[in-house]
Amino acid sequence: MKKALFLTIAASLALSLLFLIDNIKFDNAKWLADSHQVEINKKFVQENFLKGEELVVIFDLKGSLFSENLLRQIEGLDQAVNDLDIIEAKTPITATVILEDQENITLTDILTAYQDKTIQNSLIAEQELKKSLYYKNLSNQDLTKILLTIRHELPDESSHYNSRKALIGNVVGIIEQYDFYISYQLSGTTYLNFLVDDLNIKNLKLLLTIALILVFGFLALIYRNIIKLLLVTLSSIACLVYSLALFYLFDYNVTVINMVLPILIIVIALSDSIFITSRADLMILRYKVQESFMRDLIKRTWLPCLLTSVTTSIGFGSFYFSEILPLKKLAIISIPAILGSYLIIVCTNWISIYLLSGDLKKAKLLEKKRNELLRFILRTSRNLVKTYPKIIIITFSLVAFVFALGLLKIYTETNFLKIFFKDKSEIVQSFAKLDTEFNGSSKVDIIFSDQDYEDIEVFNGLNKTKEILKEGEQVKDVISYHEVIKKLHNKFSKDEILPKNSEQLAQEILFLEFSRSDNKEDVLEPYLSFNKDHTRMEVRTNNLTSKEIDEMLADMKLDLPEKGYFLSGDNYYFHSLSKYIITTQIRSVFITFAIITLLILLIFGYKTAVISIIPNLMPPTITLGTIALLGIPFDFSTILIAAISFGITVDSSIHLIDTYQNLEEQHFSNDKIRRHLLNTVGKPIVISAVVFSLMFLLFIFADLVILIKFGLFSFLAIITSLLINLLLIPAILRVKKKS
Repeated sequence: MKKALFLTIAASLALSLLFLIDNIKFDNAKWLADSHQVEINKKFVQENFLKGEELVVIFDLKGSLFSENLLRQIEGLDQAVNDLDIIEAKTPITATVILEDQENITLTDILTAYQDKTIQNSLIAEQELKKSLYYKNLSNQDLTKILLTIRHELPDESSHYNSRKALIGNVVGIIEQYDFYISYQLSGTTYLNFLVDDLNIKNLKLLLTIALILVFGFLALIYRNIIKLLLVTLSSIACLVYSLALFYLFDYNVTVINMVLPILIIVIALSDSIFITSRADLMILRYKVQESFMRDLIKRTWLPCLLTSVTTSIGFGSFYFSEILPLKKLAIISIPAILGSYLIIVCTNWISIYLLSGDLKKAKLLEKKRNELLRFILRTSRNLVKTYPKIIIITFSLVAFVFALGLLKIYTETNFLKIFFKDKSEIVQSFAKLDTEFNGSSKVDIIFSDQDYEDIEVFNGLNKTKEILKEGEQVKDVISYHEVIKKLHNKFSKDEILPKNSEQLAQEILFLEFSRSDNKEDVLEPYLSFNKDHTRMEVRTNNLTSKEIDEMLADMKLDLPEKGYFLSGDNYYFHSLSKYIITTQIRSVFITFAIITLLILLIFGYKTAVISIIPNLMPPTITLGTIALLGIPFDFSTILIAAISFGITVDSSIHLIDTYQNLEEQHFSNDKIRRHLLNTVGKPIVISAVVFSLMFLLFIFADLVILIKFGLFSFLAIITSLLINLLLIPAILRVKKKS
């Protein structure tokens, strides 16, 4: 009857889990707060120059761009896409250009001009395209590949995943009605953001499924008892449901950063449940009165479990002071998630043990000698600590020092393609094609302000700046309103490149504004604001690493005026995030270290604080040192690894030291303390570490590089933690006892 009740509860939790996974929101597009200057600048550019977000489609054409069949199909494609709820769609032959028809100068597009015979033949059409702004921006050099760019608005809602998914689905549905291409690839900011969200959803579902199966299978192998298995797994599933419910109730988006929280909640729940169950296992046969047994069990487990939850929440909570928005939001949701999980863990375990205490006694009486490997590990650890305590301390200290020196080699990476996707992934290949076949996949926007941009001196000064910027090593092209004016002025005056005075410049700007028809975009709009008080210069580049962006921006600033402008665009956004990686890393580790040290100092005393805290700095130090020595850049995953691994690592030490103090208070001899210490907490420490390690290794099945890196190096941190808790801390306690 009791087992049936537990199975019913487990089934109800499973159904709740399925509902929550299907109804929580996913979005990874926003990394800085609305009040951050970089976000303010980004919004300004979108409102005044480039509205909405951009989806790019790259087509490999079957034949000549100006063959009748291709022109007809591209026209149909352009019309069908523009009929969607978007701002505009452009191809190289349907985008607005400036053309001359006998004595008339008009704003039209190459396709229309070709069809109404303004352009006489395909050769002239090619020449006009190659003279336009769209050559190498919407077509490649030999016109065998073209781009369809779609600018679209995003609804004013917290998550944009479904909006992007719907748009991409509609566009793909339209594209596949045509056959003018050999193949096509999706690219652009819209597709990049959609893919991160889509893979995040798939990864969360996959990892949670594998995690639950793995945990159930491993614990079944260890315990070989359905009662103990139910005790440990029930609280873990309940905590998982609770953590996902918080995302749902508070309308929080799941990002690639905070998606680790539900997995880590399972780990925390398993760890504390294993410790409570192991302590109950050791105590249960010593009590004849159930109430006495439960009273002492609660007394022995509530504080260490609370401390492990508090230390872990401190590790997460330290991200609250980060400028990186997903980390800040992770901190906000993690504290109620972890502390609420503590209540679920202890209450579920205590109630379950109370209800099933009779079954647990029978299981303990019938228990045979098992887990020889576990016994061997604990016995070996005990013998090494007894024989070589000082050597163990010196060895760990030297190893930590060597890896700490590796931290001098750290560098950062925040380019989303570099940190999220594998080199052979579809999105990386599409961006690479934009880099090799077109004028690059990324940009820096320079927004100039507080001048009269119809003044010829200002116009000429900015033109000189633009020409200097073009010489930059990473720069593929620089586009501004000068190019638009140049194309128009050349139609008016064949012998002149640019207007000679402010009057000419103002007239040509006015002409461009009034010549814009209802179905043609304003060719000046991306580069000159409506009030003429701001102008945008677009610096086109390949997809650059953070280091390359830093170098490029440093060179650019030498050529730009001291004031009167600000920077925006993809590259600058990556650069801005990169600045916060190391500061967040240092700040989060310092806050975690300081608060946990103070907490343990207040509860356990000075000596215990030193014994527990300093050794537990070694796992993050060794792990981060390894990353740096391998030449792997620091990114959002390394920030998570450092603070979280320190918070989780200290958990086992708290159980270890709490048990040590209890034994010391009972005036046990040194040998008896050492024997009882690892017998009491050694088994749960090893089991928890193995479960932790396996859970983190699950991330290698993820499709996102950042999650794979997080999993691998968290695994290293946990293995290092296990060695410290089995060898170093017992060795320090032994040396301390002797002194």
